[in-house]
Amino acid sequence: MIDESVKFIVGQLNQSLKAQYDVSEDMVIISNLSDKSAVFTNNHLVAMLVNIERDTYPQHSIGNKHYNVLNGKRPVFLNLYLMFIATHEGEKYIEALRFISSTIEFFQDNPVFERSAYAEVPSSIEKMILDIENLNLRELHNIWTLVTGRYMPSVLYRVRTIPFDNGMTRPVTTIKETDSRVIK
Repeated sequence: MIDESVKFIVGQLNQSLKAQYDVSEDMVIISNLSDKSAVFTNNHLVAMLVNIERDTYPQHSIGNKHYNVLNGKRPVFLNLYLMFIATHEGEKYIEALRFISSTIEFFQDNPVFERSAYAEVPSSIEKMILDIENLNLRELHNIWTLVTGRYMPSVLYRVRTIPFDNGMTRPVTTIKETDSRVIK
């Protein structure tokens, strides 16, 4: 489900950027920026998952979808931290800044993806909400030290709330009325 969520988000951003810049190739690539992927990621936006965390807010429903606890288990709700990195170098640096700006504009205009509006949203997900995340200089330094050792223009989004239930739970309909008559 994590892979499907990331692919969906990147697909939506690619569609927007292709239309905006009138190009046919994907401008956003999913990668971890390893040395082996450098050839393929140069002069692109790279989408990289930098963290997965459990949403600590105790939720038992998303919107009007309620979850039934089965065998004492309930779904885990995850937040994905997805970073968009412009890998353009040299004279193309200004292009990197433009692509980061376009990414921010896209998610500002489209902060929520619901299955009711987007048929491509993974079937186990009702809604994904994207929020831009602020990183202080120390946090940013730590991420870039782990990734490549050098900073590239980037923006980080928290994608919340993705239910991870592995079939443990099923949506249930809330009963509004009960019939209290006794039949003899």
